[in-house]
Amino acid sequence: MQTLYAIGDWITQDSERIITQWLYNPNIKKIFKKYKISHQKFSKKFAVGIIAHLVDVIQERKKMQDCPSMNKFVDFMLQKEIRADEIYSICTILRITVFNHLLDAHPEIRHDCTSILAMLKIFDTNLAGVIKNFSNASYELYINKQKEIDNLKNLAYKDTLTGLNNLRRFEELIEQKLKSLPNNNIKILMLSLKGFSEYSKRHSQQESDNIIQNVAQIIQQEYPLDSARIGSSQFALLSDTLSLETSTKLIDKIDATLTANPDTQHIKSNAALILLHDKDSSESIIERGEILLNTIQKSTQTAIIDEKIFDEKEEKRLEEQNRFLSLMKHYKEDKKTIPVTSYYMEIPLQSSAKIIDITENNITISIRKISAISLQPNDGIYITMPKKPDIKAYVKSIDIEKNYVILEQFQAVETSPLDRRYIHVQLKDPIEILIKSQKTQIPEMLHTVSITTFVVYVHHLYDIDINSELTMQVQLHEKEEEFLGKVDKIIPIDSKFKLIIHLKKTPAVQESLVPFISNRQLQIIQKLQEKISYV
Repeated sequence: MQTLYAIGDWITQDSERIITQWLYNPNIKKIFKKYKISHQKFSKKFAVGIIAHLVDVIQERKKMQDCPSMNKFVDFMLQKEIRADEIYSICTILRITVFNHLLDAHPEIRHDCTSILAMLKIFDTNLAGVIKNFSNASYELYINKQKEIDNLKNLAYKDTLTGLNNLRRFEELIEQKLKSLPNNNIKILMLSLKGFSEYSKRHSQQESDNIIQNVAQIIQQEYPLDSARIGSSQFALLSDTLSLETSTKLIDKIDATLTANPDTQHIKSNAALILLHDKDSSESIIERGEILLNTIQKSTQTAIIDEKIFDEKEEKRLEEQNRFLSLMKHYKEDKKTIPVTSYYMEIPLQSSAKIIDITENNITISIRKISAISLQPNDGIYITMPKKPDIKAYVKSIDIEKNYVILEQFQAVETSPLDRRYIHVQLKDPIEILIKSQKTQIPEMLHTVSITTFVVYVHHLYDIDINSELTMQVQLHEKEEEFLGKVDKIIPIDSKFKLIIHLKKTPAVQESLVPFISNRQLQIIQKLQEKISYV
């Protein structure tokens, strides 16, 4: 044991020389160069402590175990992704360096087998401890890195505002379903918030974010895994339990939350229910959903559309269209005309239209100049049939010089503006109107009138509901007059509500409203006639 104490003292006395020989070993220099390790910094930060620990173990001041300084170095080197064989080389080269120095400086210990074996045991024990520590630390580092990767992947797939999946992840979920469940009943619900864009323009970012988060929370509660935020105010989810009924319940729940706040009650949910097909892709499915949502946006009544029902309706419409076009071919052969009505600023403009050409999906007609001049592409036009239903079509293009109009997308309609008993006129400029209900007074603008109805757009409904009795003060001529009416329809449109108010017969209707409508009708017709003269 006295020899071991002496060996410890010798190592302490020659520690600087031992460290220099150790660190400038060609293999050590190669490792340090690879990982850009400074010899001087390693010597001060790690090597001195490693040698001191070795001496403490030799002189039994510390137990044989892995070296703290070496383990700190290992932890440091793990960040540089050092290999296990390189750590082994650093440790074994230290052992060789120490033994070579001792044998050169103190050759007498060559014959002290007991001390040499004790030294070897100390080195091997410490080496085993270092390698064990390296393995454990490597595994821990691997686990932590995997967690970081998972977190980064999670961030790449998550919407930061809501915590829902983002569009990228949702597309992957769709692709997985398409691969794993062919011919299945999985459906996708795409949902958008109608009126949110207008709300966000008038409110702070935080208030807008709160709405998105509240809606996301409702969706996540019902569909925690396979739901996503795929746009600023668009969400989507997929499930085999989706149906028109379950989707409507979800929308009702969202709308109930929105209407509970007066500031957000004009925001409404629109949704499209889409069925996955074998040859679908995530892009084609989402594209179909966008088309369906756009279809709903144009509607004032629909809140949710089922693609299956939509397809069935479209198939029925195509059948109606084919029958109509077939009939029109006979009309053309017999040189018959068709009664066509278009509407300009709510005024009906009727024409006895001549059929010029018929293709697979379109019909070209010649109409009155005043009707042609009033039309724009995508305007609706109505064709009166001998028997109900009448036909609605959309304007594809117009040739003003020839008075030709190409029509498309024909569909039978049971009710239409053709059924109106009275002329409606759109005002040149909206007129101020004061609406009085039981509890509130609402100053708004009057847009369209007939002798039976007022059409007013309001920002808030307050206590107004269907069948609410209203008193309205409006100045149509020189003096302000009072009209009475009952709310017939309430139609949400963007950030407002369209009120269709059925008027009660009062002296003001006959004495003031009827002359006003007649005069406005003449103004509209004169405006069209002026357009004709310009053309």
